Amino acid sequence: MVGLGAARVGDIPCVQIEYIIVDKEHRGVKYEELSGLKISAYLMTFCLNAAIKVKSIIGARWLTLTPDNEELEQFYKKEFDFTVHDKIMYLKIPKIEQ
Repeated sequence: MVGLGAARVGDIPCVQIEYIIVDKEHRGVKYEELSGLKISAYLMTFCLNAAIKVKSIIGARWLTLTPDNEELEQFYKKEFDFTVHDKIMYLKIPKIEQ
């Protein structure tokens, strides 16, 4: 389950990941039905694709999230290359050439 919202960091519009929830029994498991991805990677891909669409409309620059704990912070840094500053994690939304 995932929840997204619009946010601002200073004057910069962002897409905020409000929550990503993966049931414990499914964490770390790769699924053939998801092209061999773990559910967390699939949901993050969904979030990033949604952020790319939002960027084309409102000019959002970052996908942001605030992890619940240090373990999640390390997970997002390692698995998805988020950067952390003042407890907010940032991932630049890529520009898609048309």
